[in-house]
Amino acid sequence: MFGTVLTHEVKRIARSVDAVYGDSDQQRYVLGSCTPSSKKLNQLQLLDANLSVLQTYAHANPVQHLAMCPLPKMAHHVLTTFVSERNEPSFAVWDMDNVESPPSTSPGAVSQLGLLAHVTTESAIVRAIWNPTEDGNSATIASLNATSISTWTLADGGSGKEVAKLGLGEGHNQLNAIAWDPHHRQQVSATVDESIVTWDVRSGKIAHKVHQAHFQCTRDIDYNPNKPYYMASGGDDGLVKFWDIRKPKAALLTLPSHSHWYISIYIYIYTCPDILDDINVYIYIYIYDVIRLVLATYVSPLCMYLHSAGSIPSIRSFYITGRGIPIYIRRIYCIYVCE
Repeated sequence: MFGTVLTHEVKRIARSVDAVYGDSDQQRYVLGSCTPSSKKLNQLQLLDANLSVLQTYAHANPVQHLAMCPLPKMAHHVLTTFVSERNEPSFAVWDMDNVESPPSTSPGAVSQLGLLAHVTTESAIVRAIWNPTEDGNSATIASLNATSISTWTLADGGSGKEVAKLGLGEGHNQLNAIAWDPHHRQQVSATVDESIVTWDVRSGKIAHKVHQAHFQCTRDIDYNPNKPYYMASGGDDGLVKFWDIRKPKAALLTLPSHSHWYISIYIYIYTCPDILDDINVYIYIYIYDVIRLVLATYVSPLCMYLHSAGSIPSIRSFYITGRGIPIYIRRIYCIYVCE
């Protein structure tokens, strides 16, 4: 199981990858390139589980971050963060056409993205993400910049309406990640220097705070989709930690995964909730074995990696996913976006 290596050569700088939601019988991923050179146009690439390119979409600007929509009726919508031609910090929602079409046999064939909404801001955007708990046809987006978190709704006519703004205060040096709580639709978390802070969007007040989650900068966070209040984080100290944010004084588990810092580690976990209920067992099976035993040496821009222990010098994105089948026959996919 730990000897399979699949590599996709992007031939462009790539820093962001996400899965297409709602694929029960297959697994597909979207990769965004962020090449600054005008000689190579930036793209979104739709990949299958074997890392074969199914569709290629033109994206005019370097993609700093992307997020696929988790809402069933909008599963083919992608949210990208970028800087526009006018040097304006922006995020946009696009409709990916031809997702279900057979791969094109024409070399260099490029599909078009349909622009649904475009928002520009005054300060640089670190990330923009979807709220995974919205129902109906509406969608809410949260964006993180240097001093605040803003929440947006998509309005008719391709514009975004700012609903709330949460001030982070001045003097913060490292704001890297943001995550909606999948169990509490009005709560959103962000990494603020070494700490993890959760706000209630309605009141604008802090709901939870993990002070100094990592000895150095906290780079990324993700919620456990099956257990409320449970979260994973990665930081510059080379550690992966698991938290119950209601008890922030000590991590549930700390893993010294490798000797290098995390530029950005994105831990995204699909699990079958009926398999394991105990948090320690859950972490050990789904996270510890994967990260501790599977991390390997530097690979090409996108790699599905199941291999021996080692280190990755510059992880840009880390993704874990598995089918909802018993653990002893589970296939675990690890996708890395590296420089």
